[in-house]
Amino acid sequence: SDGTNSRVYANDKGSWSVSALSDGFYVLGNFGVNAEDDLTYRALRESVSHWDWDLEDNLLQQRLRELLSSHGEAGVCVHGDRYGTRSSAIYVQRLKTRNKQKRIWISDQAPCRATWYEASEMLPA
Repeated sequence: SDGTNSRVYANDKGSWSVSALSDGFYVLGNFGVNAEDDLTYRALRESVSHWDWDLEDNLLQQRLRELLSSHGEAGVCVHGDRYGTRSSAIYVQRLKTRNKQKRIWISDQAPCRATWYEASEMLPA
């Protein structure tokens, strides 16, 4: 993210892709950004389709944390014997608003066990 644009760089088996992000909802998972063939993405998209996105950032972050901590067939948080969710991040971009806000929270653990840290100071103004 720079002062006006945000991008996601993803590598899938040696092939790089770049996706520009505008204000909105995105899921970056094992299959890229908003991958329609990803069951988890489709479940998340359905879960948030009725949300009021004008919530105050801390309330929005809390709801997203809860969603990222979900388990089950289409859950985001996975605990396997040899694999599992290792980290997560929540990035809120509201560049179309008056104060052009960008915030990020990160966790270096599974979302359901995570201590989340705001790391917005890493983002350029």
